[in-house]
Amino acid sequence: PAANSDLVVDLSDISVGACVMSLRHEFMANLVVGYKEFMAQTNCNVIITDGGNMEPEKQVTNVENYIAQNVDGILCQCISVETMKDTLKHAMDAGIPVGIYPYDTSVGATTYFGYNEYDWGYSLGENAADWINSKLDGSAKGGIVIAIAQELQVPVKYIGVGEGIDD
Repeated sequence: PAANSDLVVDLSDISVGACVMSLRHEFMANLVVGYKEFMAQTNCNVIITDGGNMEPEKQVTNVENYIAQNVDGILCQCISVETMKDTLKHAMDAGIPVGIYPYDTSVGATTYFGYNEYDWGYSLGENAADWINSKLDGSAKGGIVIAIAQELQVPVKYIGVGEGIDD
C-alpha cells in the first residue's frame, strides 16, 4: 500500500475485479502494468485474473468468483462477448457495475473501455477511400474492399498488384 502522502486519491475501500484475456500477450500484460500503477496511486484493491490461453470458460469462472466476492466493479477484456453475456448480466443484476472490452452494446454494460471498432473501421475506410481517390492518378496502385466501397459510395477500382514496396 502507498503511504497516504503518495496517494492521488484513497480508494482503499474499493475492490475491482479485472479479468484480462491472457497475460501471455504483451498488450494485455501492459494492462496489468497500468492496473498496478493505479493501485499504487489509489490503494484500490484490483484483483487481476488471467483468461489463461484465451479460454472463455476460464473468464466466466473468474467473473463468477468476482461476483461471489461482491467486488465493487468488474473490468473484463472479453475473449468472447457471447460467452460472457449471461455472467456479466448476472453481475449487473447483483448491482456490480461492469466495464467491458470490446465495445459491444448487446451486453448492456455500465461502460466500455478501448474503442468502438465499427467507428474505427469506418474511419479507416473513409481515409483509405480518400487516399485511393487522390492517388489513383497513375502514380499509385490500390483497391478498396467492396463492403467499404458500398457503405461510402466510392467506386471499386482494380489496379494491378505490385511486387515492390513502392508499388
